[in-house]
Amino acid sequence: MNIEQKLEVLGYLLPHEIARLLEKSGIKGYPAYSNHCPIANFLNDGNNNVTVGLSTVVTNERTYYLPFQVQEFIKKFDDGRYPKLVQY
Repeated sequence: MNIEQKLEVLGYLLPHEIARLLEKSGIKGYPAYSNHCPIANFLNDGNNNVTVGLSTVVTNERTYYLPFQVQEFIKKFDDGRYPKLVQY
């Protein structure tokens, strides 16, 4: 799947469902670290420099808008709500 397709899938999930999907996929990341948060790690296919903000994702090629549910997940992750997804 490309980034646009992955964002579409995430857009259908609630924040806790996004957390569950990432956990089952073994994806972790660092809070408040735009290039290595769980969403950036999920979206990065190894060919793009992915930077995740609170409302957008910027790659080498373009900017994507984050679905509201993904924005909410990011806020909750950065606030410590999903400790199993924190990379140490």
